[in-house]
Amino acid sequence: MKVESSPAGELWRQASVVDAVESYAQARVTPAVGDAARHGPYEKFLGADEEFWAAALRGGLRPGARFAFEAFAFTEWVARAPGLYWKSRAQHGGAAPVAWAEEAVARRWRALPPIGKSARVAGGVGTLRLQAADGGARLCSITAACNASVGIPVLVTDEMLSASGIAEGSIVRGQGVWQGGVPREWRNSVLTQVGLPSGCLRLTDFEAMAGEGSTKVLVHPFSVMEYESNGALLYDFVYADMTADTPEERQEVAAFFDAYAKADGRRGRYLLGADAVEPIWEARYPSPEALRERDGLEVLRARIEGGLRERRNVEALVRALTGLDGGRLAMFAADAGVPEGWRADGLPMSALANRLAAAALEAGQFTALVTRVAEDYPAYWADAQG
Repeated sequence: MKVESSPAGELWRQASVVDAVESYAQARVTPAVGDAARHGPYEKFLGADEEFWAAALRGGLRPGARFAFEAFAFTEWVARAPGLYWKSRAQHGGAAPVAWAEEAVARRWRALPPIGKSARVAGGVGTLRLQAADGGARLCSITAACNASVGIPVLVTDEMLSASGIAEGSIVRGQGVWQGGVPREWRNSVLTQVGLPSGCLRLTDFEAMAGEGSTKVLVHPFSVMEYESNGALLYDFVYADMTADTPEERQEVAAFFDAYAKADGRRGRYLLGADAVEPIWEARYPSPEALRERDGLEVLRARIEGGLRERRNVEALVRALTGLDGGRLAMFAADAGVPEGWRADGLPMSALANRLAAAALEAGQFTALVTRVAEDYPAYWADAQG
C-alpha cells in the first residue's frame, strides 16, 4: 500500500521536522554543579514515569527537589525532548495525539504516511545516546515503562555505574535531585523544548535491585532524511523500534535505514545521528555537538522552512484557519508569537485567516503557527490525508 500525502499532510510533516532538528541541536551533557547529600529525605516517591511528568508539567519542579524511585529500568538512551510525550498526551485528554495509521514493511520497522509520522514526532518519539561529558558525567534515562521515549532524564557518572555494576536494562532504585535551569551553568544544558522543563535528575543514590536482574528497554533511534522529489527538496523523519542492548537488532536497524534511503528510487541522505557513542548509520551531523559546532542548525532550519513557505503550504494553512472563529485564531497567534497587527474588525474569516498566515510568514513564526494549530486540530490534517 502506498500512501500519498495531501498538501495539509505534507505541511505538518515538514513543520514537525523543524521541531525535531531544533530539539536535537540542543542536546548536551553538562557536569553537575555543586554537591548533594546522599540518602536525604525525599519529597516524592516515584513508581511510574507519568508521576514525575505530571508534577513537571504542572510546574511543580523546583531546583533541589528530591525524588526517590524504585523498580525503574536504566538505559543509556534519552528522549530527544524529554516530557514531550506526556505534554502531548495531556493536551489530548490522556489519549494518544491521533489514531496513528501505519504501514508495516518489516518486523518492527514502519513506513508511516505523513499524518502518522508527524503525529509520532509531535508525540515525542525519538531517542539519543550521547557521549559522556568531561569528567565522566553521562545523560541517561530511567523508565518504569521500559521505554526510553517516555522516561525520565538522569545524570550519572561513569564512576557510579562502575561501582554499582549497573548496565543497560538494569532494574534500579535510588534518589535524585532535580537540577533545573535556574543556575546559569545549567541553562540549555540538556534536551529542552518550549513548554517543557529544562534539566534532569542528578542521581545521588543509585543501585541495582537485588534479585531483579535486567530487562529489555525499547529505544527509538531516529534521523531526518533529506531527499529530492519532483524537483523539491524534502525532509522526512525516520525512526525504528529497537531493544537497546541487542547487537542483532542494531544491524537490522542499520539495514532498514539504508534501505529506506534508497526506496522508491530516491537517494536520501541522513542528516542526524542517533547514537553518538556507536554510530548506526552515516550522518552529516553524527552528534548534536557536530550540528552546533558547524553552524548547521541555522542553515538547516532555513532550508526546511524555505520549503514550508511555498504557496500550496500557505493555502493549506489558510484553509485550516478559515473554519475556526476569531477567538481561536487570536489564541493560536498569541501562542505562536505572531504580532497582533493582523487583526481587523468586520472581515470574513477567510480574510482574517489570510492576514494571520501572512503575518506569521513576515514574523518568521509560520512553522510555530502550523504546529500550534495541529496540536488542537489533528483531525483536520488526518481528514486531509489523501
